[in-house]
Amino acid sequence: MTVFSNFFRRLFHKPPPVERVSLAEVSFLADDSDAMLTCDQVFELIDLYAERAERGEDVAHLMPLVAAHLELCPDCREHYEALERVLQAE
Repeated sequence: MTVFSNFFRRLFHKPPPVERVSLAEVSFLADDSDAMLTCDQVFELIDLYAERAERGEDVAHLMPLVAAHLELCPDCREHYEALERVLQAE
């Protein structure tokens, strides 16, 4: 799924696809202090991250590897900020 198709899916309120990353997988990654997520892995989690942030959850604590990646990767951070704007506009 491209960045634009994901954006338009949210814009027109189509139901999100079933999450492809299990919470067990996220927990496993969070337990490995040396683990770093790739852009592809962050892309799979970024919708969930943005939705939780919009609800006021402490996403930096709940999904620390995504938060760390967003701090370091300007491309992923730009995508996240676009998602934030879409969620705020809803």
